[in-house]
Amino acid sequence: DDDDDDDDFEYDEDDAGVLEASLPQESTEDSLTRDSASTASGAQPPDNVAVLQQALVQRERQLETLMVELNNERERVVELQSAVDSSGGGSSLGNPQQVRELERRLHRAQQEAAEGREASVKLAAFMEESQALAIKQSELEQITRKARGELRGVQSERDELGKENEILRERIMELEKQLRMMQQSEHQSKKNLSAVQVQSQVTSGRLAQLEDDLDIAKEDAEEKAAIIEEMRQEKKGLAARLATLSEEKQKLARDLEAEKNRAAEQGRLEGGWREKELFLIRSNEELRRESERRDQEKMEQVNSLQLELQQLRRRAQKAEEEVEGAATTLVQEATAPLLRQIRAMRDDIEAREQAWLQTEGALTERAAAAEGRARKAESSRAAAEQRCLSMAQRLSDLQKSLAEAEAEKDRLSHAVEDGRKKLAAAERATASARGQARAAEDSLKVERAASVELEQRVRKETAERVHELEASLQKSRTEVSTLRKKSRNLLQQAQEASLKAEQQRRDLLTNSAKLYSSPSPSQNLAFHGPSGESDLIVPDLSSADSSAGPEHRSELSQLSSGSASTATGSSVMHVERLKTLSRRQAGEIDALRRQLDSAVIARDALVSEVNDLVSQCEGLRSRADQTQSMEKRLTKALRKNEVLLEMLGEKTEEVEGLQQDIAEVKSMYKHEIASLMSKLVPESK
Repeated sequence: DDDDDDDDFEYDEDDAGVLEASLPQESTEDSLTRDSASTASGAQPPDNVAVLQQALVQRERQLETLMVELNNERERVVELQSAVDSSGGGSSLGNPQQVRELERRLHRAQQEAAEGREASVKLAAFMEESQALAIKQSELEQITRKARGELRGVQSERDELGKENEILRERIMELEKQLRMMQQSEHQSKKNLSAVQVQSQVTSGRLAQLEDDLDIAKEDAEEKAAIIEEMRQEKKGLAARLATLSEEKQKLARDLEAEKNRAAEQGRLEGGWREKELFLIRSNEELRRESERRDQEKMEQVNSLQLELQQLRRRAQKAEEEVEGAATTLVQEATAPLLRQIRAMRDDIEAREQAWLQTEGALTERAAAAEGRARKAESSRAAAEQRCLSMAQRLSDLQKSLAEAEAEKDRLSHAVEDGRKKLAAAERATASARGQARAAEDSLKVERAASVELEQRVRKETAERVHELEASLQKSRTEVSTLRKKSRNLLQQAQEASLKAEQQRRDLLTNSAKLYSSPSPSQNLAFHGPSGESDLIVPDLSSADSSAGPEHRSELSQLSSGSASTATGSSVMHVERLKTLSRRQAGEIDALRRQLDSAVIARDALVSEVNDLVSQCEGLRSRADQTQSMEKRLTKALRKNEVLLEMLGEKTEEVEGLQQDIAEVKSMYKHEIASLMSKLVPESK
């Protein structure tokens, strides 16, 4: 019966495991149908989805049939358990036919439990398949997430490209502005160079004219020197020619007036030159402001040139002093203004040459800097053109990628439409699943109420039975304690009786020894031998009496009584009485030992029964805990079902939001592509 109860408990555990497996199976299948319907964004063809839906419907039907069978088996097991509990530990004392029927029913329950285990194995296989479907669902979700990530990446790339386009446009505008500024500065520098070249040509022409004038003046001076020499030679004939000299003086006065006029003109020219020099000084100051780094070198060059000019001036002054000395000696009045003119013109020419050299150096440096800037502008322009070409290439690549993205969006839109159809089918399936879930909830509520009633009844019965068993155990313990006390008392009485008998036997032996000590020496020799041996007989008898049993003692007493029957009749009767008493006490002791053994056996049986009852109580408690755990799992399954329904609604909303986002992204991409194309076409032109 205990083994049958253990098998029944194992079956109940399997039943609980099957129910546990069936409830999450149903929830996982509902989640699979919903998630597959919500996340099927074109990754699977509709044929596979239809096959999956058919398989899920078949599995739901199989689960319903298995739930019905398990409920029936559970009711049978509960009936068997109630029958076994009603029969209890006294099944061995009941009707053997009932015991056989119970054994048959338990055997049948074991077979049904084996079938339930097979069904649990099938459910485990269904669970594995559902896990595989869940893995497929997770793959579909990953595909959708990847698609969303790609869309986000494309959008982020689009934003980055838009930002890069804006940055490049700004850079291109800045480069264009710089190019325009450089072109303007270059054009202005070219104009300045052309103006400076014109001015340099004019000044070079004037310098050539001045050189020609100097040559002419030199020739005139040579001619005048020859004339002076001739005049020296003809000095003597000057007196005669005073009239001619007066005329010549008048001519010289006229020449002086002409020279004055020339000096006025030269002053005006000098004013113009001064204005030009001021202009050149201003330009030099501007150039010096622009080229502050090279001022020191220019100053050194200027100092060296000034030293050279001073040397040249000194040489010129020496030459002029020599010429003036010669002129003063020859013709001071005629050549002085010409020499002054020549000196002034030389100074002007040297100053102009120095200024023009400085301006030409500054202008050449400025032109070189402008050429370097122009080269840099050309290189930056070439780099900008190359970047524009790369941007155009990148834009073409982006247009291709956008075209591919549009094609993919079209494919995704078709997939979304298919997903909508699947969602509609999934909603219908979820509606049917909700109905089934409600029916299952009602049935589970009924089962829960029945299980609660059964649990209360089992608890009451177990409490009553445990109370009865505790009372019987207490009674058996009291009986065992009383039996132990009785056995101890009997053992003490037996020990006391044996001690008394031993004492009486010893007294009898001493009395018999005293009686045999009175006869003749012949009798003493016949019975006891010499006097030296009589002392050895008594201790031998005592030692033999102490080691031998009651039979040996009786033989010794018979020998002693047979040897002296006449003298010790009363002592023999007393010994016989003691023997009977000892035999009676030995029988009582054996009876008490048998009672003690039977009490120990009864105690062991009661202890084993109590242990069995305790194990049964523990099994019932474990079943009660299992029912509580089943209730918790049921509540968890119901919550999970509600959560899955909420997730289905959220996923439908997400799909609708994705459709709207895809439409918005399409329109945004179209507008941006059109705007980019409209902006890039004139720029490329």
